[in-house]
Amino acid sequence: MPCNKLISDYDIDTIYSNVGNKPQNNFTVKVNTNCISSSNKKAFIDFNKNINSEKMLIKPIEREYCENEKFIFQEKKKGKIVKHQLFLLKPKYQKKGIATDVLKNEIEIYKELNFKEIQLIANWDGLIVWKKLNFKFANRSDERFLIPQLRLYLKNIKKLSHEKIKTILGKKPFEISVEYLIDEKDSKNSFSNWIYEEAKQKKTKAIGIIKMVMEL
Repeated sequence: MPCNKLISDYDIDTIYSNVGNKPQNNFTVKVNTNCISSSNKKAFIDFNKNINSEKMLIKPIEREYCENEKFIFQEKKKGKIVKHQLFLLKPKYQKKGIATDVLKNEIEIYKELNFKEIQLIANWDGLIVWKKLNFKFANRSDERFLIPQLRLYLKNIKKLSHEKIKTILGKKPFEISVEYLIDEKDSKNSFSNWIYEEAKQKKTKAIGIIKMVMEL
């Protein structure tokens, strides 16, 4: 297939199988690809536990590989980019380092194949995680909007004092622990739900369309 010059099925399988083959993970990988054109390829990746063949993902991982695309931070230049569209592990498989290991492997292969950017869309609580993994906001106004919203949420929903909020956010607000952004007793009080309702009531910023970028 002509789009294999972008990235081969073997390379895609290698990214995820190297994670699945770790003893602590022990899952198999199934890769389906679609050659849209010589400069565009899509991949759908699924994980199944070796023990009972249980699906580990809510939906298959989606990746789109593109050539001759405009870069976010260098608009006058074009090159190879990857669009990360979905990666939803079932809750029981979260917080085990799988997503971090996958990203590390992806970055390694992407660099070898001369990809220059990873682009993704993050939800409001997820973007904290991506920020920690060295993704940047494609639009700086999103970053400027989010910081005061974090302060407001910690004050009004978490009922934290000004000093406590100052300590938590500090000079690096996006290093905040995710535990401050969720509520296990009532999901309506999670940061993502709260900011969605705030925006809806005040008819302000759109939710769930935060583009983030990692330069490779």
